[in-house]
Amino acid sequence: MKHSSRIAKTLIPVLILLLAAAMTAVFLTRAGELRKNVNEKKALLFKSRAVWEQTAADKEALLKELTEVRNQIREAELSLDEATEKAAGLKAEINALQEEMKSFSPGN
Repeated sequence: MKHSSRIAKTLIPVLILLLAAAMTAVFLTRAGELRKNVNEKKALLFKSRAVWEQTAADKEALLKELTEVRNQIREAELSLDEATEKAAGLKAEINALQEEMKSFSPGN
């Protein structure tokens, strides 16, 4: 009986140490997986941030280009208005000249 008691006294601490070592290995493995997951999430966050910043820069460039196009359209509309006014003036002059020419026709 003393022999089995001595084995039990030796075996129990060894089993506790083995259990602690196994639990430590599991925890370290899980911690490594979590660390890897966190690092992947950080990398994804940095990529997302870079994409967001690029998108913002692209949006700003597009807005600037759109503003330039709008300004060009306004300038073209003003030029068209001026050309329309000039054309109306020229048409009035032509009509006046035609009327004047009619008065010089040999039949009148």
